[in-house]
Amino acid sequence: MNEVAVQEAEIVWLIYDLSLDETRNQYQLVLYRTVYTLFEEVLSRIVTPQPGAMDGFIQHLQERLDRKLENDDNPPDAPILTDLL
Repeated sequence: MNEVAVQEAEIVWLIYDLSLDETRNQYQLVLYRTVYTLFEEVLSRIVTPQPGAMDGFIQHLQERLDRKLENDDNPPDAPILTDLL
């Protein structure tokens, strides 16, 4: 997101962080940063997906399928996902 001047901003993002107060051994929320942006740019960024690499996704699915099949007492004869593509 591109930051804009306070006078041009339509949205303000207040970003907080946890800070440890060692004397009380307690965390407190502390304002870390203030960011000013335009509404339309932020909305466009939020609703427009940015997909990752297909290979990594397929590999992740295959690993989960393999784990599921290992734990199943009667696993089906399932093909490897990369063979289907």
